[in-house]
Amino acid sequence: GLASDALVRLGRELDDLARSSQAGSVAPRLGPVAVAPLLEAVAAEWAPYADAVGVRVRVCATALTVTSEVAMLTTILRNLVGNAVKYAGPGGRVVVGCRRRQGRVAIEVHDGGPGIAPERLAGIFDAFDRAGRRDGAGLGLGLHIVRQTAAALDHPVAVRSRRDRGSVFGVTAPRHRPASA
Repeated sequence: GLASDALVRLGRELDDLARSSQAGSVAPRLGPVAVAPLLEAVAAEWAPYADAVGVRVRVCATALTVTSEVAMLTTILRNLVGNAVKYAGPGGRVVVGCRRRQGRVAIEVHDGGPGIAPERLAGIFDAFDRAGRRDGAGLGLGLHIVRQTAAALDHPVAVRSRRDRGSVFGVTAPRHRPASA
C-alpha cells in the first residue's frame, strides 16, 4: 500500500542523502546523459503514488543530452518530481520538460499547486524547510538533497513560484555536444 511505498521512498531519500553527503569527497564522473529515459524512469517511479493521489504527470518529449552523472541527476529529479506530485494536489498536474539556454539545458518540473510565498523561497533548499508547510508530507530532506547534489555536480538549481498558480523547480546542466566527426 501507500505506507510501504512511503517507506521505500524514505529509504531512497536516505540513500540519496548518504550519496549527497559523500558527493564532496569524490568528484562525480561526468558524461553524456540522455534526458528523456531518465525523466521517464523518474515519472514511472512516482506513477503509483501520483495515481493514488489523483495527479497526472506528463513528461515532454526531448532528444537532448546533458553532461552530468546519471545517479546524481536522477536523485535531483526524483526529489523535484516527488515534491511536485505532493503539492500539485488531487486532480492536479505535473509537467516535466526541458528548455535550451545558451549551451545549457534547464530541466524543469512544473506543478499546479498552491505556490510558495515569496518570503519562503530564499530558504527553500535548506534542510528540513518544507516552505512552512506543516502537513507532514515528506521529511523536508528532499530539497536539501537536491541542493547538495546539484552543488556537487555544479548544476544550478532554481525555483519560481506564483501564488495559486504553482511552482517551477529547475536544474540546469551543460548541454552535451558529441565531438564533431
